[in-house]
Amino acid sequence: MIARTSLVIAGIFLVIFLGTYPIDGLPKERSKSEGKQLADLYCSACHKPPDPNELEREVWKDHVLPRMGAMMGIEEYSSLKSSWIQEGVFDPIDFENGPFSKEFEISNKDWKQLVDYYIDNAPSRIGVRSVETDSIRPTLLSFPSMFLSPPSTIHTSFTENGLLFSDINSNALFELDGNLDIVRVLNLPGGIVDLDSSSNSTFLTGIGSFSPTSKASGYVALLDDSNKVNIIIDSLRRPVHTKVTDLDLDFQHELLISEYGKWNGGLSLWSKDEHNTYTRNVIAERSGCLKTDLIDIDNDGDMDIIALFGQGDEGFKIYINQGSLYFDEIWMHRFSPSMGSVGFELLDIDQDDQMEIVYWAGDMADLPYTTKPYQGIYIFEFGSASSLIQTKFWPFPGCYKVIALNLDDQAPLDLVACSFFPDHRYQNPNDLLILFRNGPTTYTKSLNLSAHGRWISMSAGDLDRDGSIELLLGSLLMKEDHNGSLNERWLSNGLPFVLLKDVNQGSLQ
Repeated sequence: MIARTSLVIAGIFLVIFLGTYPIDGLPKERSKSEGKQLADLYCSACHKPPDPNELEREVWKDHVLPRMGAMMGIEEYSSLKSSWIQEGVFDPIDFENGPFSKEFEISNKDWKQLVDYYIDNAPSRIGVRSVETDSIRPTLLSFPSMFLSPPSTIHTSFTENGLLFSDINSNALFELDGNLDIVRVLNLPGGIVDLDSSSNSTFLTGIGSFSPTSKASGYVALLDDSNKVNIIIDSLRRPVHTKVTDLDLDFQHELLISEYGKWNGGLSLWSKDEHNTYTRNVIAERSGCLKTDLIDIDNDGDMDIIALFGQGDEGFKIYINQGSLYFDEIWMHRFSPSMGSVGFELLDIDQDDQMEIVYWAGDMADLPYTTKPYQGIYIFEFGSASSLIQTKFWPFPGCYKVIALNLDDQAPLDLVACSFFPDHRYQNPNDLLILFRNGPTTYTKSLNLSAHGRWISMSAGDLDRDGSIELLLGSLLMKEDHNGSLNERWLSNGLPFVLLKDVNQGSLQ
């Protein structure tokens, strides 16, 4: 399969042949304009050029610009570049032909001008931006009796009779009953990050390594009725999502797998032959693919693929189905590389018979904590020519999961979100946000659950079958929490998850 992508050859030509044009002696009043031109010229070769005001000055100076310099051939940062090459994973020659190609190198003169542009125009401090909300205390919290330290939950979901959670530290998938007692434990390598039971089978996605790596240790496995796990596709590069589909309408499923990777990754469609062997058909060969879904964007009766990418060149792409598993690639919406894309849901959130996208951004794992007021929850509508139009935004820094629910029996659907990177530089930051949407009006409530864990995953269900909604929040400990006492408390408690009960019956009202 071939993804027929339109390459911006002219932009690469300019980078190669015009990038070293001398800029010494420019009047000071032109420096900002010239700096922006250089950013547009060089940065656009890899991603959308970021604006200086997106990050604080010290973050640019100490973290982002050194990384940019290493990737653009600045000798001062060559040791940083060498530290990124994983022995036995990347051949240095392949590395030079990939993310550190000489095509993207910059002259020292242009580099100095580019650095000055970002340092001189970046804010020293970015103020906190948040929605107006009523901070409340939960009244119905349930805790498991089991102890796992450090808590390392990376997936949560409800089952017909209980719940599941995956712990990457112990490499185990736990199944619990309605009383939160362990029913069974499946020992699986690499950590389950995604589970798809939309078909008659259950497919498990194992990331292989939670920490950034280019090592191909991920997999997709099939869980049969006897709870036996069979790995059907291996050697994947940090896969994070698997979509079961039948895009060629041959009554045989395909697996649409998103490999986030590190320096490499991809989006691929895996087809099964008569010998039950899966063959990879590449759609996009690049890192950062987070999730896919299907929509008939051109109304021709064939389902097309919508994909969200992070890892530098962030945004939504649509892959137009041309038949016979060939696709045309189009950018729908591009974000800044500082955005920190995490996920999306494709649904009719306004209950108006039109599909929308709920998108959220909150990843900050690559930088020291810094305020990003543009992170949070967005709603996009589909526009003309495969474009997206932003209609709503609620700031919620560190946002890592959003679920659309009907909490008040009214349209449109309400939203619940958790934050994996709440700003612990401030006392008692809220890490759970609830948006009650009543027609054109939205009122919000927020909770601080950080005493119990750090929430990277969340799912909704009805565990006790009483008609109310429960939220299952999974906790994962990371060393960067900007509050040592919280780390100690999470280690001591060893809580892999908490269950927030009766969300739509009064506990959050």
